[in-house]
Amino acid sequence: MSEQPITITTRDILEFIKRKSSVASRCNVCGASDWVLQDLHGIPTTGKGGEAQLENLAGYAVVTCNNCGNSRFFSMKTILAKLSLGG
Repeated sequence: MSEQPITITTRDILEFIKRKSSVASRCNVCGASDWVLQDLHGIPTTGKGGEAQLENLAGYAVVTCNNCGNSRFFSMKTILAKLSLGG
């Protein structure tokens, strides 16, 4: 029986980033706590064996402060690998 790919939503990615980083806290530039995940330009999935599929997807997720534009970059390969393991 072949393993089906798991689709991971942008919400899954943002929630993962909030759990694992200081993005859940205030912006270190302006003090606001209003973060948004920028468009990923593709649908991240995990494939056979849970490996990350990065086709048509940037190698990083960008989370930006809606108040001042301060941005933080996170490795999509790491995020997808962790999410595929239930992280």
